[in-house]
Amino acid sequence: MLSNAGNVEEGENVFLGAIILFDRNVREGLINKNSSLKAQFINLSRQYWRNYKANLERRIDNPSEELIAENIRNQFKAIQSEHEYKPEEPPFITRYAWLLWTILVVVLLIGSYLIINRNDSFNSPNPLIPFQDTLKANKDSLQTAKLNKLKQSGPKLDKGLSPISPQRKAKLVAIAKEFYKSPEMDALRSDNTGIEGPITKAQKAWTEHDLKKVITILETVDEKDPRYLNAQLLLGHAYYQTRNYQKAKYSFNIVKQRNIMPYSEEAEWNILITLVAQHKVRTPYFKKHLDKIIKDAGHSYNAQAIALEEKLK
Repeated sequence: MLSNAGNVEEGENVFLGAIILFDRNVREGLINKNSSLKAQFINLSRQYWRNYKANLERRIDNPSEELIAENIRNQFKAIQSEHEYKPEEPPFITRYAWLLWTILVVVLLIGSYLIINRNDSFNSPNPLIPFQDTLKANKDSLQTAKLNKLKQSGPKLDKGLSPISPQRKAKLVAIAKEFYKSPEMDALRSDNTGIEGPITKAQKAWTEHDLKKVITILETVDEKDPRYLNAQLLLGHAYYQTRNYQKAKYSFNIVKQRNIMPYSEEAEWNILITLVAQHKVRTPYFKKHLDKIIKDAGHSYNAQAIALEEKLK
């Protein structure tokens, strides 16, 4: 429309009209099956625009009686609005006088109430009695809140499950220790550069049993580093052996999400062992992932998962 002496408003009118005609043609089966719908719609729009423009020119050259009457009404309204009386706005104080009076009355009532209560307290034998009553009420409310808090506190059970006994917890820790396997340093990929990189330094610290140093070194490895998965896997083991199980699961989960064999399967297995060490063997997450490894015969830890399930019964 814009490239053919039209404007945006006319373009919108033509578009809506062409959509209606095109929809009617589709419903009545007047569409040419040998041509694309896009081409047919464009041709229909062009034809609609020519008719729309011709009707518009005829209306301008030969205005109807309704168009003339409408123009006269518009001119009359314009003249009437010019000469219409517009009252001036009253000042702010006049407009909101009721609000100011309301505020003043409320302030007077509150002030009178406070003055009367003050006189009563001074006339009483002990003017500190009201203050003492307030302190006592606050003290009672604090004691009540503490009692309610003590009643609400206690062992929180997961979805109605009974708490795990100390004997069961000790057994789970023993099972985790039995199935957990510490990583072999020779199996990990080391730095292949002349400079001693973080993986090599971490491996050296691991052989020296300095797990804190291992964690400090591996936490600095950037995600873009090609040895990032090795770093996260070793970092998960370092967290596990220092009993920081939450961070261990996080590091193992990073390796698992990358889905690169064989690192992902090892990480998946170590997440399960970490959950056993945390006594979280009754969670849906643990059961779901244990069943997944058991059902996957090609999984590297399929046999261990089956044995773990038997141990947990």
